[in-house]
Amino acid sequence: MRAVYSYIISLVLYASASSCCRCDIHCQPDIPDGDLTVMYDWSLSPDAHPEGMAILLYPVADENTRPWRHDVSPSGGKIEAPAVPTRAITFNNGTESVLFDHENNFFLYRAYTDTGNLTDGLNEAYSGSLPASRHAVEERVVRQPDMLWRYAAETMEVTGDSTTFVPTQAVARYSYTVTGIEGLDGVARCCAAITGLTPGILMYSGETYDTETVTL
Repeated sequence: MRAVYSYIISLVLYASASSCCRCDIHCQPDIPDGDLTVMYDWSLSPDAHPEGMAILLYPVADENTRPWRHDVSPSGGKIEAPAVPTRAITFNNGTESVLFDHENNFFLYRAYTDTGNLTDGLNEAYSGSLPASRHAVEERVVRQPDMLWRYAAETMEVTGDSTTFVPTQAVARYSYTVTGIEGLDGVARCCAAITGLTPGILMYSGETYDTETVTL
């Protein structure tokens, strides 16, 4: 029984030590922190239905360091936040085709999509020839992004012990209609491409970060 009790006590001690360690979140133990209630106002994106939201917090005094990250529900939640002037970026965390880089810098953190193929929209392998017009376009082809909603604050405003984020839609969705084409009775599926689009955005501003244009 002594061995069993020792094993249980060891597990309890290990669990306690693990739950108190916050280095997996921010690795900045010298910065004071406190509880903060985050609320989301979806009035600017009434049709948004994200599964969850990521929050990145950047203490102003510590540039180019790993941000404090939390994941909460679309309605918000209580998080641990720096008790110093802080910048914030929040976005939906359920994306698969959207990639991110430069996470350690609030002003350089960006979202983009990986290189793709013109026929990705078919959702199956395609071995036929491409349209002749495609050969005249030298833009890089990228994958279609998932829907993305974002909000950023260079100075996070805190009232009491709470703050409110107001996300907006960062990805456009286009609808198109094909008319005047005959002989489509045997066509199982088709895809389309749009040229002249931006390859990605800066998460703090929602603006493009490059003069390059891509085909989607």
